[in-house]
Amino acid sequence: MCLSLSIAGMSFCGADVGGFFNNPDGELFVRWYQAAADQGFAPAQYALGKMLVEGHLVPKDLILAFQWLSLAGVNGSTAAGKHLQQLMRRMSPEQVEEAKARMLAPNTP
Repeated sequence: MCLSLSIAGMSFCGADVGGFFNNPDGELFVRWYQAAADQGFAPAQYALGKMLVEGHLVPKDLILAFQWLSLAGVNGSTAAGKHLQQLMRRMSPEQVEEAKARMLAPNTP
């Protein structure tokens, strides 16, 4: 229910959400990070970017990682800028240009 509330715009509906006891699956973490990141929460955007760079809990995607780290930096994450610079050294110029183009047209796949 809290995930639904978060998607509806009520991001702070409780920290002790059901599903986080014992060993929650990675999908639950990713869904919560995604909900927070979509609402502009820089720490979640930064965390998603790092997950995408490392392929942790999600498939590795450097272009999408670039997008999330860029947004995190714009929204106040100082650590995101450092990681974005490291990521850009790993990416080809074409990948960087593609990531920038996708950010200008966010509704394209």
